[in-house]
Amino acid sequence: MTHELRYGTNSTVRISLPEDVILGDYRTPQGDPLDDVSAAVAAALDAPIDFPPLRRATVPGDRVAITIDQGIPQLPYVLAGCIHSLTQDHIDPSDICLIFADQHDFEQTNLSDTLPTEISAAIQISLHDPANEKQVAYLAASTDGQPIYMNRKVVEADVVLPISTFRLQDSFGYLGVHSGLFPTFADEKTQKRFRLAGVNEWREQFQRFCTETDEAAWLLGVLFTLQIVPGSGSSIIHVLAGDAHSVSAHGKTICDNVWRKQAPSRAALVVATIEGGPEQQSWENLSRALFSATQVVRDDGAIVLCTDLTRSPGTSLRRLSSSQTDELLLREIRQNPSQDSLSAALLLEARQRARVYLLSGLPADDVEQLGMACVTSEDELDHLSQQFDSCILVSNAQQTILTSAVD
Repeated sequence: MTHELRYGTNSTVRISLPEDVILGDYRTPQGDPLDDVSAAVAAALDAPIDFPPLRRATVPGDRVAITIDQGIPQLPYVLAGCIHSLTQDHIDPSDICLIFADQHDFEQTNLSDTLPTEISAAIQISLHDPANEKQVAYLAASTDGQPIYMNRKVVEADVVLPISTFRLQDSFGYLGVHSGLFPTFADEKTQKRFRLAGVNEWREQFQRFCTETDEAAWLLGVLFTLQIVPGSGSSIIHVLAGDAHSVSAHGKTICDNVWRKQAPSRAALVVATIEGGPEQQSWENLSRALFSATQVVRDDGAIVLCTDLTRSPGTSLRRLSSSQTDELLLREIRQNPSQDSLSAALLLEARQRARVYLLSGLPADDVEQLGMACVTSEDELDHLSQQFDSCILVSNAQQTILTSAVD
């Protein structure tokens, strides 16, 4: 039987496998995409969960900082809904500052596509640079004595509106609804403390990191959050705004139904795809998809990641091209952490357990230098899949939490 998997914006691959080989088929998540994202955002801000409407939390002259986590789907429409909600009553567009965490989003987001020119031209736009000491300011000391430095515009704002993609708590690298604010908009030294080299280290430090993240938001006075619940590809199925704890509880219920899947057992082959536009085709999402696949692949099995990824790997990922032993590579990543350290450590550990294949827009040499095998065509993938006696198919693997009923 032929099975079609979507990846990227509108690309597809087909593989032919007997039905009895497929242990799990997770290609169609529940939930209908929103037709009007901007209207949904504005409505969520007008009637937040366990919190007054945003317009009642602001007064004329307030400086509003909107922090934008990386990879938010349909970002121009999300921002249009936010800005409409803020400006329809008493906030002047010139008092709004958009602060981006990701350079790609910063460069690709064009407000004039979704907002009137007179509004989009007045809004301030900034890209957070954690290494720039002039861009950060001291906020406070945490309970364990760690100094907290945050983006200066965030610290000095009268109102902070964080925007993030909602993920389940056991998503790879996720620290809850405030993680799109801290350490995302903290200084470089703080971010380095969160860049661990190893999945086990991440698990060990997880609760401490979550506590520090929530504490930083509290010290900043941020109790309100706007969370985007993703659907397939670049779609959005829900917008949640309001009290952070209440939003977290509501989001978990929604995402558990949509994105949590349990396979009957581990499979020899896992084919995982990343759907969506350029904002979804990132190394961070590749790591989330890879982590999900590792939870249900058998030892000495294979993982195939189907993406439209074209972005060059970061500093730690590039270290994997070295001929050093895995132990030395991990030590080097620990000693010289970079933004992609956790992703590099995950890939290093994953390729010890399973053969990792990547279909992407990257040159084959670049893929192979990272210790992955390059898949270049549908026929190649179809031929590869015939070599395994069991298979799990999962689309939108960057959002999906997979577990195995039998290890």
